Amino acid sequence: MSAGPLCDRVRAMCVDVEGVFGPGPARDGLIAIRDRLAERTPRIAVGGKLNAGKSTLVNALLGQRLAATNGTETTMVVAWFRDHYQSRILVRPRDGAPYYLPAGPGGRIPADLRRPEDRATASPNREGDQEVAAELARRIASVTVEVPNRRLAERHIIVDTPGLGALTGLDEASLAALADADALLYLMPHPGLQDRQVLTELRANAGAARLSAATVLGVLSRIDLLGERPDDVWPGARKVAARSAGQLRGLLADVIPVVGLLAETAFGDEFTEADTRRLLRLADSDRPAVRRALYKAESFLTWDDGPLDAAERQRLLDMLGVYGLTHLLTAIDGGARSTRALLDTMEELSGIRPVLDYVDRHFVAGADRLRAQAAVGRLEAAMSRGAAPSADERQVLDRIREEIAQLRRHPLLLQIEAAAALAALVGAAGTPAGGRLAADETAADELLALATGGDSATMVGCAPAASGAEVAGAAEAALGRWRTRESSPTRALERRVIRAAIDLCQAIYTQAAAAA
Repeated sequence: MSAGPLCDRVRAMCVDVEGVFGPGPARDGLIAIRDRLAERTPRIAVGGKLNAGKSTLVNALLGQRLAATNGTETTMVVAWFRDHYQSRILVRPRDGAPYYLPAGPGGRIPADLRRPEDRATASPNREGDQEVAAELARRIASVTVEVPNRRLAERHIIVDTPGLGALTGLDEASLAALADADALLYLMPHPGLQDRQVLTELRANAGAARLSAATVLGVLSRIDLLGERPDDVWPGARKVAARSAGQLRGLLADVIPVVGLLAETAFGDEFTEADTRRLLRLADSDRPAVRRALYKAESFLTWDDGPLDAAERQRLLDMLGVYGLTHLLTAIDGGARSTRALLDTMEELSGIRPVLDYVDRHFVAGADRLRAQAAVGRLEAAMSRGAAPSADERQVLDRIREEIAQLRRHPLLLQIEAAAALAALVGAAGTPAGGRLAADETAADELLALATGGDSATMVGCAPAASGAEVAGAAEAALGRWRTRESSPTRALERRVIRAAIDLCQAIYTQAAAAA
């Protein structure tokens, strides 16, 4: 199956160039690019600060509870999740050969990642022990969870990265994983100016200059803990998300609030008919007493004279939280008394659907452009590492360079360049759109549309179904506005952004006019 027309073009270039170089770094790099482009689905990284809820969101994306969410040592290493016909765990140590381990229950990462022969001579691996976690992170670069999973097979590969501030920090393996990802979901439990610094540093330290509004979506996580009462979280969360999206405009596409715990439970496989019966018993008991018990988690866990025992209360709290319990009881009062109805309610309450829709529309559907743009850069780097000994071989390289230059003028690849230029401007200027553009909201809005539009029409403000003539007209008008801005004095970074916008609008106009 084709990975996409842009990726197919880059793969063909790799095949042509492979014959030029003998064994060595250049050919190895080309083979790696070709193998990478053979994947049909994008790689999506989940990153953010420590305890931001990354692994919980990973499980929601997977529709299966595979990532560790209880603070165990497995959250200290990079974890890849891939579809495979059998469940197994591939461990890549920092030193030595990789090895496989049997998967834990449900295909999860086992608590003990040591080789079987090492366990017999070592002290017990105490789950949750921070010293053990630190030692594990020092010894293991990454783990890959291979498991039969429809979402992994059809939509994306997921990588869960250690949190900023984790025992190991973002080490070489973590930075390499972020740099190798096609897109990033950046989680922010408590957004602030530090997030601008984090995203800017990731662009530099991970060597991932592609991290921009075209490739990064912000997620306001753990919003069930924002409000003073469980029923007031969404109004505040939407305001915080909107404010954060404005502050980080250019560095990411948008910020979407989510109750990750409910999303994980709604899409997972752990909530059972027995849990539904527990909720119904809770709903049918003394409601004033239930409300008092749900004032906070601690009061619910110590509510020994209620209808649920301690283990049942802990289980429901772990899966639903106080926010989820409160609103599910309201849903039960409204007639949602089946397991299916309760799961649907959890999904709605979680706010996860806009995140999934964005991932599908921009990252999965746009995987061809995201992966091709990265591959072109890697192809150029690989070509620079080798030397063509003959005139005929140099001619091949010259032809490939011409093809690369032509491919880079494709609107979808120019879009990523425009987004990267805007992200560089924002990161350096520390303002929503930098310098003169900050005072021109029209320019800032147009830049964001150019950087995040899913197709040529939406990039220039047209409806997706607009005709070629309509798109050409809108692109021509936008081109005129950007040329006017270019004639005004600007700083160097602003000039780069404006030039990227002009190149993109020109490419959109040329393509649309030809199709009209």
